[in-house]
Amino acid sequence: MATPFPVPSARVRSAKRGLVERRADPADRRANAVVATVAGQELARDARQTARRAEEAVHGDLDADERRILMALRRRLAFAS
Repeated sequence: MATPFPVPSARVRSAKRGLVERRADPADRRANAVVATVAGQELARDARQTARRAEEAVHGDLDADERRILMALRRRLAFAS
């Protein structure tokens, strides 16, 4: 069953894991900003590296032009109406 508020629940889970924290927004004292902690930044960096390795493993035989074409086609499919 999908939760009706996935972003707040993800934020809460991330906060419990020490990946994000809330800070006062200096531009709007009524608001809070959710920012990545050092641990959250490291996890994001590791995830990007893992994604790059997976991309290389799957599409390593494609040259740069073929990869650009593939990415353009993926975007068209993802955002098609």
